[in-house]
Amino acid sequence: MALGMFSILPVPLSKIWDEQAKPWMMSALPLVGLFIGLITGLLQLLFTWLVVPIWLQAVLIVLIYQKLTGFIHLDGLMDTSDALGSQAQLEKRLAILKDPHVGSFAVLTLVFVLMIQVASVLTLSSNQLLSFNWAWQVAPWLLIPVVSRALVSLFVLHTKRVVTQGLAQSFRERTTAKQSILPISMLVIAFVGVASLAIWTGQAELLLILMMEILTGIVAFNCVHRAFSGISGDLAGYIVVISETAALLSWALLVGGLS
Repeated sequence: MALGMFSILPVPLSKIWDEQAKPWMMSALPLVGLFIGLITGLLQLLFTWLVVPIWLQAVLIVLIYQKLTGFIHLDGLMDTSDALGSQAQLEKRLAILKDPHVGSFAVLTLVFVLMIQVASVLTLSSNQLLSFNWAWQVAPWLLIPVVSRALVSLFVLHTKRVVTQGLAQSFRERTTAKQSILPISMLVIAFVGVASLAIWTGQAELLLILMMEILTGIVAFNCVHRAFSGISGDLAGYIVVISETAALLSWALLVGGLS
């Protein structure tokens, strides 16, 4: 159900939908990130092996990475950016958040975010990651979408007030402590795995990427929570995109500095 809702994987939701299981979909969100990261990592390796021009690599990887989500998180980024940029009172910000029309703040934010993502992947592609082992080539692509979605899962499940009626509200119905087990476990596994890899290889770069993503995700959550007094699907999408962009940027800076 989570794959069918939060990715373009052709899951027959009409056949498998279970209303009683719907509150657990947010718990499974990190596993959707694992699917997205695996596909993206394999594509990165394939494009490098095929010697696809680096500019084309960067654009295609970012396009496919976002397309795998159905662009749902970019939509949240744009809606939230318009609301935040308005500098209006809370009620007006909430109205803008619900408004389907696109404003200048949304367009500007989208352009700059995609520019940073493409430039980051371009840096990775131009270095071709030849000086690193396979774990360094694939692990960040698995790590980044899983961690961002694990954070968002916890934010949505445990933020007391939901600002708009929508998907986020439905996922908070019948919330229990058990729903946090999977996202917390994924964060713990990510941290332990990255720390172990850092000790084993003597390289702490993955750990730095992880910490940058978590820190940026927390800062983004605090920003939108203070601005809107809660969380929603659009705000969750905003957090996912901002934290992942920060992680990609830090990854590119580390690769560029180590090459």
